[in-house]
Order: sequence, then C-alpha cells, then structure tokens
Amino acid sequence: MSSDYPLILATDLDGTFLGGSDEQRAEFYEYLQKYRHRLLLVFVTGRDIEFVQSLSEDSKFPYPDYIIGDVGTTIVHGKTL
Repeated sequence: MSSDYPLILATDLDGTFLGGSDEQRAEFYEYLQKYRHRLLLVFVTGRDIEFVQSLSEDSKFPYPDYIIGDVGTTIVHGKTL
C-alpha cells in the first residue's frame, strides 16, 4: 500500500482502544507510533471531547487525527484541539 493512501483505524475507546493490560496497551501504542506516518487514527466514542483530550496527558498515548465524540454529535480534527 502506498503512503499516499493511509490506512484508517477508526476505533471505540472504552473496552477497545483502552482495553487490555497496561503492558498490552503500551505494546500496541508503541506499534501504532512506529507506523503512525501510514495511519489515520480516528476515535469514535460516546464520551465528550474533553475526555479524549485528557488522555493525551499520557505522552505514550497516541493522539488521534479525528475524534467523533458526544455519541456522534461532535466531529473535530485532532490538530484543532
């Protein structure tokens, strides 16, 4: 696949992206960071945007390109936050 056509990973947070043990999450987040240049990361969550922003306080947590939050009523570009 060409880097001109990135992969899109759209994922829920609770029990999915935030699931697993601390070790499993750390390994997964490290993997995502390694291939971040080829990946468009989208968080789809019922939670509010502020909750997702609070997750970014952990420097190992991958910050999304887009967030679809508030039960789908809010869509924001990650860089605008």
